[in-house]
Amino acid sequence: MKEQDEMKKNVDELKRIAQAPAARRKTLLTPKEWSVVAGILFAALAGLLTLSLDLIAVPEKDSTLWVLMALLYGLLILITVLVERFLVRKFQIHRTLYYVVVHILLLAAIIVLIVIGSRQPESVYEVSTEFSYAMAIGFTEVALLLYHLCRVVVLAILEHSKKDAGKKKR
Repeated sequence: MKEQDEMKKNVDELKRIAQAPAARRKTLLTPKEWSVVAGILFAALAGLLTLSLDLIAVPEKDSTLWVLMALLYGLLILITVLVERFLVRKFQIHRTLYYVVVHILLLAAIIVLIVIGSRQPESVYEVSTEFSYAMAIGFTEVALLLYHLCRVVVLAILEHSKKDAGKKKR
């Protein structure tokens, strides 16, 4: 008898749920989906900016090349800061998911370029464009990773100092 009553309650509840109108989505994408989309777009932008250095003629001085690379990485970090200032708040992007998607896609691009470069019939000692692109994207990956790690450390220190300041006031 108890089992039949419980089963009847469950069936009634399922009917009530089935007859209820479907809940509509309020936004186009959820915050997690926005995080993945923004990560994909930023990884594509970082890769394209890195590969755009190939369009610039090789400078005669090494210092000019270092300045160009510093400008590229400065631009990427500026874009990262702007994304955090505006998109993170507006679309409620999850930072960790966003950064993980960016770094995984850049690593995947490096691996794909290395595999493509290793399948070329050229000699191992000759530099192929795929290997140089993989190395350039690898530098971009390292620069962004170092920026994010330094950012996390600085924010942790600031958070810790705020807690210490709060304890001292008491």
